[in-house]
Amino acid sequence: MLSACSSSPPGVLTQADIPSYLGVKSNPSATANYESRLTPPHGCTTVGVAVFSVPGEPLDTELLPTSTRALAVTTVLLSCANESEARTSFGTAVGTSVTGIGDEAKWLNEGVAGGGRFYAIVWRRNDQLGNVSVAGPTNDTHIGPGLAELLARRAAARS
Repeated sequence: MLSACSSSPPGVLTQADIPSYLGVKSNPSATANYESRLTPPHGCTTVGVAVFSVPGEPLDTELLPTSTRALAVTTVLLSCANESEARTSFGTAVGTSVTGIGDEAKWLNEGVAGGGRFYAIVWRRNDQLGNVSVAGPTNDTHIGPGLAELLARRAAARS
């Protein structure tokens, strides 16, 4: 699996991309579990996945990326058969546009839901689709749209 490699593929966040004040570290077992549950859209395959979580804090990977008791960051990169497939898949995403990330980007979710905060941005660059999400408890002041956007910009710049 690519996610188990020590270096992430292009378009997937690395530990160096994560602000140290978040206190999250790469979590290979959560990454492998999360990756095994992904179902890429038709014509697309998973290129890379990374999950970052607070060391020692329980993380229910069944709830990723939307709800956790402690801060968690997930990032996914998909490669589609061609740009047309990527455009079609991206077109199904519902959300507000975000400028300056990839060829096009949208907020997939933004706000408080399910007992926690959850922010996610999905983008398309050529034949690739990427996603970054940040989730955690409502009292964690680090979690917000600015953090999600910062991390999405960093991941998209790597693709």
